[in-house]
Amino acid sequence: MLERIENITKNRSYRGKKHSGKNFDSYFNKQTSSLQLGKDSMKFSPAATYLSSLKWTVREIKYPSDSSIVFDFFVDEFEVKTKIDLNEFFSQPYQSFYVLKTELQNNRNNKIILRLNIKKLVVKYLTKNTDLNIDVFREMFDRIKELKINHSLVSKDNFMVNILKEDYEENIHFEFSKILNSIYTFIYKHEKFSVPNKYEFRNNNHKLITIEEVTTYYS
Repeated sequence: MLERIENITKNRSYRGKKHSGKNFDSYFNKQTSSLQLGKDSMKFSPAATYLSSLKWTVREIKYPSDSSIVFDFFVDEFEVKTKIDLNEFFSQPYQSFYVLKTELQNNRNNKIILRLNIKKLVVKYLTKNTDLNIDVFREMFDRIKELKINHSLVSKDNFMVNILKEDYEENIHFEFSKILNSIYTFIYKHEKFSVPNKYEFRNNNHKLITIEEVTTYYS
């Protein structure tokens, strides 16, 4: 399954303390100085071995700086991207995710992009893998199509955004928390990083999720 990891790039090690549609690509495709790891390195890396055990197709992992990591991977038909900066990770209440789904409609690619923030409750090292319920993702994206959103919604007070949040808040938070803990386990196993095996956040006054943007467009 290691061959499914198409490209893992590496910059420098982290030495800190423990602790609109086009924007989907531009946000993550900033310049980075990287070095591709060879197959032998991947075979014997605990972090890479763990990553290959997940039911994800990893598109790319980048290290833009000493403390930050960008993950880009597919879970079934959904592309998920997130950036973690370990200098800020333990002090920020939310983790941001971009989710992209592409469907062929009328000989054109219909793309739906969801940008949301997930409240951090607990991050921890996982001793065994947890399966994702992809049907939750599918139901939410089907709901976006039903609402006929054909432009960008960015207002937190928009009634359609509120409908999505209210219908799927708990389930989406649960599934993305599993994704975050899987990524955290990868970081924990990475020999260049030092993070606690468990960290509890004090975010009692924050909502479980916030939907920052919903965009649909054809390409």
